[in-house]
Amino acid sequence: MQSQIEVNGRQVQVEVSRRADKLLQQRTTPLRVEMELHFGCMVRKQVTFHEQATAEYLPELSGNLKVDFRPLINKVCSVGAASSSETAVPMEHPEAFVPHWLKIDYHHGQWQGEFGYQK
Repeated sequence: MQSQIEVNGRQVQVEVSRRADKLLQQRTTPLRVEMELHFGCMVRKQVTFHEQATAEYLPELSGNLKVDFRPLINKVCSVGAASSSETAVPMEHPEAFVPHWLKIDYHHGQWQGEFGYQK
């Protein structure tokens, strides 16, 4: 399934595999997909899936998938445990960093995702 969703004022192309779409249709509660773009010493992209989509304000795709985007920047640059999200703060203009696409799949009993930008 391919569709678009608006995140922070920007359209994101969402591609959901057949296997993932089938599981999403069977859900009774929405799945929350969080895209995190973390600027530290290096840039890290991560997609996390949360079984409970508690935030009502999140954009919803087909009633059973909610999408969130968090761009973070570290207060300091350090390697190791101190480079985690605990030392990061949200960016002032998140709309400038919203990805262009998001892909979602379900493989080997786990949700999988990736996001990116067009060149």
